[in-house]
Amino acid sequence: MGAGKFLNTDEEQRIVDEIRHIEIKTTGEIHVHLAARESRKGVLADARRTFVKLGMDRARERNGVLIYIALKSRAVACCGDAGITEKHAPSVFWTQVVNGMTATFAKGDYFIGVSKAVEAIGEMLAREFPAHPEESGGRIPDNISRS
Repeated sequence: MGAGKFLNTDEEQRIVDEIRHIEIKTTGEIHVHLAARESRKGVLADARRTFVKLGMDRARERNGVLIYIALKSRAVACCGDAGITEKHAPSVFWTQVVNGMTATFAKGDYFIGVSKAVEAIGEMLAREFPAHPEESGGRIPDNISRS
């Protein structure tokens, strides 16, 4: 499945706008990455590698989150940095986010699945890592990356 069949241009822009709106309320960072397929190492290993490649591991509070989607298999992983996983988001949170996306994708509702995941992650980040007045936002580009 190509990216064009997954999210159209308007849907991608709506996701990016949603991320920008969330990032005003938090020092956290959310990024969505669409990969053509997962490697033999698996979607979680691919997500972790992409997380580092995008520089999401360099946030001061270690509070970046990557939503990684392998389009061919529709496999999904959420990768949160150490600041989140160590004290704020138990594994059950990530399981719920991934299961929610997977269930919604099974119905063909890709935009809804990604949007709800971004919303859930954004609520957690805003609660646990509220924005600081001196923060200017936008640590990594607000776009949907691809590989």
